[in-house]
Amino acid sequence: MGQYLFTQRPHLGIWGGLWTPPLIDDATELPCKFEILTAMTHELTHLSLSIKFIRIKHGCDTQGQWFDLNKLNTIALPKPVKSFIEKLRSSEVTA
Repeated sequence: MGQYLFTQRPHLGIWGGLWTPPLIDDATELPCKFEILTAMTHELTHLSLSIKFIRIKHGCDTQGQWFDLNKLNTIALPKPVKSFIEKLRSSEVTA
């Protein structure tokens, strides 16, 4: 199923210390081509997050650590990212 790029969030702020795919405000600013895999809205008590999961290729100028899908259960993930990973595992999203 390939590898997935994750970065660990700073310990302060939203999802402190958890691992997420890189958070990008505007994917059109990426230095490489991308494809939107799925989109979702996640409601927090004080905030509504619009999240798009995208596919990029290895070698795109991004920072983080690459993980195999079966290793993602070894790192702490926020709830919407866990939901996306579960969809990947059940093949609801094609990666």
